[in-house]
Amino acid sequence: MTSKDLRSGYSAGLTAMVEAADPALITTRFAKFCIANDVSVAQISSHFGISRPAIYDWFKGNSTPMAKHQQMMETLMASA
Repeated sequence: MTSKDLRSGYSAGLTAMVEAADPALITTRFAKFCIANDVSVAQISSHFGISRPAIYDWFKGNSTPMAKHQQMMETLMASA
């Protein structure tokens, strides 16, 4: 395996971090959803109107999304 997960374009390190994270957190569920459905950080960033580093911070558990972004996550996951 290379340093990138060939299916999603996410690094192996980030993918492993997400897999080990608390599944009760919306950010973990959303990160898993994005990885599984080949949704890139650039696509998420554009859709949410925030920076790519902010998305990575959510996925890594370094920050918590605002309520409106959490609702957007729920809506996207429910529509799949």
